[in-house]
Amino acid sequence: MDQTPVGYLVCDVDPKNFIQILKKYQYSQDQVIWIQPGGDRVALMQGGIIKPAQVQAFEWTENKVMAKDNWQGSMMQFDQYTLFQVGQKKYNFTVYSLVPQFILEHNQSILVRNILLCALMLFPGFLWLSLVISRNLTEPLHYMVKIINQIKGGRTKLRMKQMNEDEIGILGKNFNEMLDWIEVLSAREYEGKLLLHDVKYKALQAQVNPHFLYNTLDTMSAIAASQHCPTVGTLCRALSNLFRYSLKMEEPFSTLEDELLHIKNYMYVMNVRMSNSIECKFQIDHVLLGAKIPRLSLQPLVENAIKHGLKNKHGDKFICIMAKLKDDILMISVEDNGVGMNAETINLCLENSMMDALQKSTSIGMDNINARIKMLYGTQYGLAVSSEKDKGSKVLICLPYVRKEEKDD
Repeated sequence: MDQTPVGYLVCDVDPKNFIQILKKYQYSQDQVIWIQPGGDRVALMQGGIIKPAQVQAFEWTENKVMAKDNWQGSMMQFDQYTLFQVGQKKYNFTVYSLVPQFILEHNQSILVRNILLCALMLFPGFLWLSLVISRNLTEPLHYMVKIINQIKGGRTKLRMKQMNEDEIGILGKNFNEMLDWIEVLSAREYEGKLLLHDVKYKALQAQVNPHFLYNTLDTMSAIAASQHCPTVGTLCRALSNLFRYSLKMEEPFSTLEDELLHIKNYMYVMNVRMSNSIECKFQIDHVLLGAKIPRLSLQPLVENAIKHGLKNKHGDKFICIMAKLKDDILMISVEDNGVGMNAETINLCLENSMMDALQKSTSIGMDNINARIKMLYGTQYGLAVSSEKDKGSKVLICLPYVRKEEKDD
């Protein structure tokens, strides 16, 4: 198909509408606005300082008017003007605006004045807003300082109230929780002191004239020896040693060696009563004999094994006491081959009744031993029971390994 152009299409457009649009952006009669297609003549112009024909003789470089080589006129009249141009993406023409410098300076001064006026109008608002924010931040702090000073003065029951859900409010709630926890710890410490005094008082009551008892047993032992009754004499000496050790309350700690000697005296007395029906075994490393443990923490466990585990046991009966060291933790176990017991229930009681054990116990049992160990060393230590029906029970004591010669912390 032949692509040779054969003519031109001429469109006659009424420029009045375009002129009305250009007038909207004309700030002064000295400003010139025109529309010019790329590489063509001026299509439409509004303003009177230059003519459309003059535009063709100018070069516009960096918003400045430059004359072409064939220009013979003067450029002085354009020194105080600034050129703006906006190209169109959709259409092939550019909008130009030649604005006098005094108009730009005037508009700039108006803009600066308006900015200053707005700043002066907004300043009271910003000042009021800053005072409100500062007050919201400082009032809770002043309130907290006031409450802290009152608590410091002795009003320990005071707490911070009506705190907001912000950082200061969270700080106040945490402070209240800390005070509550301090009260709980103080109450526990006070209860512990009361219990300690109560235990000491009961121990003093139990020591009513103990020397009379010791002397009586020593006298019986001497009489038995003179009458050629070695069993009675040895029994009296064992009983005397038992009472001396049990009633020696001025020192709450002993050594593993002394505890084992106390158990041997106790087992001698029990085997005299039970015709040597119980075998007591010891598996102790001699290095651990000097370990420091609470007084009377093993013999009650042996007594429980005899009374509850081996009482209804038929056949051979034995109790095995073992001790080993694991990661600086002394682990002592008392094991029997008796009828067993409900270990789950006992472990639950040992875990939940530490304070009641010292208040209500009339004798030294597992709950009392467990409570003493936890009070002395912390809740991570204590007793644990494992058992199997008709096969036996095992009580494990866990406490930190401390030698007798080491000083208390």
